[in-house]
Amino acid sequence: AEQAAADARFAAVWPWYEQQAASVLAESNVGVCSSLADFLAGQHAEWLLRWRRRSDSPTADDDGFFDCLAGRLPFAALHSGVNTPDRDAMLSGLTASLEASGNFRLAQVDSSDLVSSTQLFSKALAQWLPEIGSTPVQAGKVSVNIKHTFLLAAEVYQSVFGAAADKRQKQQKQQPPQLVLLIRDFDETTSGKALNKFILVSSHYAAQLPVACVCSLSKTLASLQSLLSSRALARLSVRCFRSAPAGILFDRVLDRVLINCRQWHFRLSRPTFDC
Repeated sequence: AEQAAADARFAAVWPWYEQQAASVLAESNVGVCSSLADFLAGQHAEWLLRWRRRSDSPTADDDGFFDCLAGRLPFAALHSGVNTPDRDAMLSGLTASLEASGNFRLAQVDSSDLVSSTQLFSKALAQWLPEIGSTPVQAGKVSVNIKHTFLLAAEVYQSVFGAAADKRQKQQKQQPPQLVLLIRDFDETTSGKALNKFILVSSHYAAQLPVACVCSLSKTLASLQSLLSSRALARLSVRCFRSAPAGILFDRVLDRVLINCRQWHFRLSRPTFDC
């Protein structure tokens, strides 16, 4: 009976400890997601400045507009390896952060979508620009020549967010969104070829389409670099982001629920501290 009562008391307070541990993880994820979103927003602000300058004066010399943007595809490498307690929670927080801002259109893919470049491009464009479905090329279908499809996407983006729609956007206090590809679980063994082609083609149209990529890595950045060609690497503006290692998160949980906790639900024995 005494053991049953102790078990009941433990079961009653255990959700509180789970809540404290979850709050530590959430606080850690907020910092990573915020920094990554700020990086993408900064890159997009620079793109918008040049894009609008060229729209206002198409024939003006814009300091090598195309040369400057070609090869500057924003690429955020998010290290979410096996030592991260809850990778899905971090990616969900990132997704919520990007979607809440309203300045991004997010396309989410996983390793199965990177088996072929056609499947990757098809899924990304369908999520980025659903408006493309009203054109002769239906959403979710990519022509044999992927470059032609990207050119079509650039035309759709221009018609929706360009000068003709600029007045409506200002009234709605919106700006043309950045097109972000989130690769949730990059597979270093099978995803290299499709990602190479995605980088080369999308960077070629960087002046017309504000594409960015966020890649969730289970291993180190070096493993990704080994899969990309020198041409693809030269067209990236890379920034690395990393969540706190599991050991640090564990220390923070202990600090919150045991060391500096003001709401003790049970008492630790002296031998616990001695060991």
